[in-house]
Amino acid sequence: MDVSSSCAGSAVSSECVVELLETFFKCFYRAKADKKNEVIHKRCLHLLAADYRVEVIENRDGWLCAHYPTDVFILEAHLHSPSVRVARTEELRDLFSSARFARVRSRFVVPVLLYRNKNVCRSATLSTMIELYGRSGVDWLFTGRDGSNAIGAVPANARIQNEDDHAHGLPSADDHTLNRVRGQDVELLKRLGVTLICDLMVEKKKTKYGLTVSSSEKVDKASRYSDFHIASMPYPGCEFFRDYKMNGYDPTSLVYNWIQPGVDAVLSIPTHLKRHANIPFQSYQWSLVEVTQNYLKLLLWHLHHGNQGNQCNV
Repeated sequence: MDVSSSCAGSAVSSECVVELLETFFKCFYRAKADKKNEVIHKRCLHLLAADYRVEVIENRDGWLCAHYPTDVFILEAHLHSPSVRVARTEELRDLFSSARFARVRSRFVVPVLLYRNKNVCRSATLSTMIELYGRSGVDWLFTGRDGSNAIGAVPANARIQNEDDHAHGLPSADDHTLNRVRGQDVELLKRLGVTLICDLMVEKKKTKYGLTVSSSEKVDKASRYSDFHIASMPYPGCEFFRDYKMNGYDPTSLVYNWIQPGVDAVLSIPTHLKRHANIPFQSYQWSLVEVTQNYLKLLLWHLHHGNQGNQCNV
């Protein structure tokens, strides 16, 4: 795809925004060297550098995550307060590599916004053993890297899981592996200063063809995420896009079917947020517009009024 001459420099015009949206709409993204992506990345870096001290972590050919940009921008500090360093790139680089298998499709926790010295991060939901071993195998197949280094070797005294292990409370090899991988994920969250995790899944765990393919912090049986506040905020995802399109991209009259099979997540907001947000949480199964407005109101209140360092991961 050619890059239009009007968007080849660092200046951003309305035509650049339209072109960016068209690219997003039409093209399937892959983290590979591409002239179009390179121009977009340079322009983004130029804009971010106007307000922040920015460092770059390379993700060439998607070696960290095939779904993230080829250059991951880390906003270390506001230029008006450069002494307040919110993130340290040299620490995050190694943590990204070691924690990536903890999340579905290696979409590890990464900071994307910086507001009042607070990180707003994004990530996929938690991997199960099926995803974890499958992703490690794919990583080895296409890149030649041994994913077991990130997953970790199974201790010699670990038991290979059998159907009686859980009944007798015995640790399995899978338990040791999950402890290691999710422990790295927890370390990354803490290093980013995250205190609030916002879980938008409409399920407790995502199941396909009878297999659990992803999990979430709110149902982690080992309570590995007990040091964080967890807000369960069910929000319709890609499964609702078809209805949105069929309704002429008009969300005003759309109401998600909250009682359909498989939708078992319920709204659960930490008390300190619920008390101040002034939202009628007792009847949360709103229309698509209402649920979007109320969730945004809640998160914006948290970002604006929360204590220094109260950062969140969505």
